[in-house]
Amino acid sequence: SGSMRVGRDVMVFTKTAREHSIGLLSRTFLEDKRADQVYVPIVTWTAPIVGGARTETREFVPKHAAESRVALNTILEYSPYGSEEA
Repeated sequence: SGSMRVGRDVMVFTKTAREHSIGLLSRTFLEDKRADQVYVPIVTWTAPIVGGARTETREFVPKHAAESRVALNTILEYSPYGSEEA
C-alpha cells in the first residue's frame, strides 16, 4: 500500500470503448462552498448505439442529463477548461 500527495485540485479522465468520464476532486471548490461533505462532480458520456452497434459518429451523449449538467458546470468553473468542447 502507498500514498500519493496531489495538489489542491485534481481531474481524473477515464475512457472505455463506450464511455468517457471526467471527475473533479477539488479542495478549492469544497472550501469555496464551505461544504460539510465531500462532493466529487463526475460526468460520463456514452457513445450512441444505433441498430445494436456503436455509431461511427464521435458524438457522445451525457448520461443522466440533469445531474450531468450541474456536475459539468462545476467542473468547468473550477478547472482550466472553459467549455465542454475544450
